[in-house]
Amino acid sequence: METLSTSSNNSTKTNKLTTYERFVIPTNKDLQAIQAYSRVANTDDSTKTWMNLFNSYREAANFTNPLELLDDTTLQEQLCQFFCGVRKSGKKEYAPSSLHVGFAAIARGLSDIFYPNRIINIHDKHKWKRLHEIFDGRIKQIQDNQDTSRKKTDALEMYEIKTILDSPNIQTDTPKGLTYRVWFWLTLLCNLRDGDPKRLKNSWIVLNEDHSIEVNIPCEKNNAGGAKNPYNSGRHNYIPPDLPNNYSPVADILLYQSKRPKNCKTSEFFLRINTPREIYHGNWFSDLKLGKNSHDNMLKNIVADCKINANGRNLVNHSMRSTGISLWMLLGISHAEQMDITGHRTLAGISAYSTSTAQQRKKNVSLLIPQKRNADDLNDECLTKNFSNKKQNPLRENTSGNQGFIPASQLLRYDQLEIQSLEQVHKITQDSSKLPIINIENINIQNCNNVKVEVIVKPFE
Repeated sequence: METLSTSSNNSTKTNKLTTYERFVIPTNKDLQAIQAYSRVANTDDSTKTWMNLFNSYREAANFTNPLELLDDTTLQEQLCQFFCGVRKSGKKEYAPSSLHVGFAAIARGLSDIFYPNRIINIHDKHKWKRLHEIFDGRIKQIQDNQDTSRKKTDALEMYEIKTILDSPNIQTDTPKGLTYRVWFWLTLLCNLRDGDPKRLKNSWIVLNEDHSIEVNIPCEKNNAGGAKNPYNSGRHNYIPPDLPNNYSPVADILLYQSKRPKNCKTSEFFLRINTPREIYHGNWFSDLKLGKNSHDNMLKNIVADCKINANGRNLVNHSMRSTGISLWMLLGISHAEQMDITGHRTLAGISAYSTSTAQQRKKNVSLLIPQKRNADDLNDECLTKNFSNKKQNPLRENTSGNQGFIPASQLLRYDQLEIQSLEQVHKITQDSSKLPIINIENINIQNCNNVKVEVIVKPFE
C-alpha cells in the first residue's frame, strides 16, 4: 500500500511514516485481498457445488440460453423445475434440510453472477412468489411421502464415556490411542463443532499457571466477526487442572503436544501419524496435518475400537457436542452457562440439543407403565397417602388436617415383586452383610407416647 503524508502546507507521498500521517492508499491488489476476508471458504464451496448442479440440470433440460441473458420470469421457471427435479445419485431424494441449503447457495450464486448489472434476490417472497410456493410444496411433499428427514445425532451415555476412556485402545502408549484420546477430550470438554478439530491450531491451546488449559477459538461459523459483529472476541474454553486419582485430560493434551516434531512447521494441532519405522525411533507424528478422512471418521473409529453399541444410533463426530449439552441439561446447568462454553448465540440454537438420550427417554416412559401387583401381598392403600376409609386407619381420626399421614406399619411393607427383584440383583443369602438396605425417608407419628419403631429384615430362604 502507498502511504500519504500531509502537513499544514501541502500533501506529499512518502514511504516514511510521520506524525501527520493518517491515510494509506490501497492498490487494487490490496482491495481484492481485503475483500477475500469477507468470504467464508465453506460457504463458497457450497455455492459452487449447487451452482454447478443447477447448470448441469439446465444442460440436461436443454436450456440453451446463457444464464446471464435470462429475464426474471424465465429464470424463475427454470428454478422451479430444478428444485422439483433435482435428485441425489441413484435418484434418491434430497433431505429437506439439504434442499434448504441448496436454495440459499443458489441465491448467493445468482446474486454474484448478475451483480452489478441486475439485483437478483430470490429470497424475496413477493417478487419470486411462484418459486417460493413450489419450493415450500416440494419440501412438504418429501416430508409427507418419505422418511428423509434429517436424523439428529445421538449422544453418548456417561457410562459409555467411561468405557471409552478405560479402553486399552484409547490409551496414551501409542500414537493412535493418544490421538483418539486427546481428540475425545477436546471435543467433549470444549464442546467443539464438527469442523473445529480440523482447523484447531497448536497455538490456540495454552497451559495456564494454575495447570489448567485454555483453548481459544478466534472465530466460528456463527460468530465470524466482521461488520455484523465488530465486537467478536472468539470463544475461550477452559479445561480444569487434573485431580489426583482421576482421569487426566490436561496431562494427555500436554503429552500430545510434547510429541510434535522439533521445529514443526505445521500450525494445526492434530498431526498425521508417522510410519512404523519412525514411530519405532520415537517420532510419533509427521510434520503434516491430520487428513480429512481421519477427522471425519474419528468418533466412528473410537466407537468401533471400544466396542460401544451403536445399533440404531447416529454416532458421528457431532455427537460429542450433543453429549456435552445433554449431560449438562441432566445436571441442571442453565442455558446461559452452557452458551458460554458451546458458543451458541440464541436460546433456540442450544435448545435444539437439549433433548434426553434414547436410553433416558425409555426410562422416563417406563415410569408411566404401572406394575402388576399381587392383591394378597399388597393392598392398594399402601400406594397412596390419601386413605378414604378411616376404619382401616384409626390413627388418622386423631390427626385432622394431616392428609399425608401413613402408619409406620404400612410404610415398612415390602412388595413381594420388589423383594424378588432385589434377590436377583444382590443375590442375597444367609449372610447378614448382604441384606438389602431399606431407605425410609420419613416416619410421621402423631399423638403417641413411648413409641418404639423396630425394623427387622430377615434373610431370604
